[in-house]
Amino acid sequence: GPADIEAGLTTAIDIFIDHGETDLVLEAASQGIFGEPGWSPSPALAERAIEFIEDDSTISSRLLTRLADTLWTDENRSHESEPMFERALELARDHDDFAAQIQNYRIHTQFLVDGRQYERALANCTAALNLQHHSPNSSNIPQLHMLAAAAQGSLGDTAGALETLEMGLASMTALGMESSRYHYAVAAIEFKRANFEEMIRHALELDRLKPTE
Repeated sequence: GPADIEAGLTTAIDIFIDHGETDLVLEAASQGIFGEPGWSPSPALAERAIEFIEDDSTISSRLLTRLADTLWTDENRSHESEPMFERALELARDHDDFAAQIQNYRIHTQFLVDGRQYERALANCTAALNLQHHSPNSSNIPQLHMLAAAAQGSLGDTAGALETLEMGLASMTALGMESSRYHYAVAAIEFKRANFEEMIRHALELDRLKPTE
């Protein structure tokens, strides 16, 4: 599980520090970890690595984005994450690291949607998707389409949300990603539109795609 991955990264960082491999410390501490219900990442890894940053670099941007990500989930420190996201984005822009910018926007936008800050979420998505030609194979692109659609639907633009979801599906298909999130999102939008026939159709497709035990 994610807790085991985090523990493994902690051990790896200890070893890298002992051997003076600071570049590897930064790389390890910048890694994202897929979470699960009931588990939140600790900011300790990223905070520990910050002391090894020697200059404003691409890896600095990724590390600060990771730290902002972990701080947001800590209710006592979530207020610290906003300036961290902004600083990380500035660094990524300074170094023309478009992949890091897109990732920063995607992670930040997830929290904005969760916090019902839909206008800001849409602005982030627009900025990120304007960069997609620099990083067309990024898995963040379809996720940004999903987030933009969620924000549009919540703001009442269900027609726009459906158009955005179709773009997200095209990105998923191009990248060979499975489409469960697309069908779930469309079903939710069609429910808002009281278009229950389409909602049921996508719900059935979602059920069909469910992994079999």
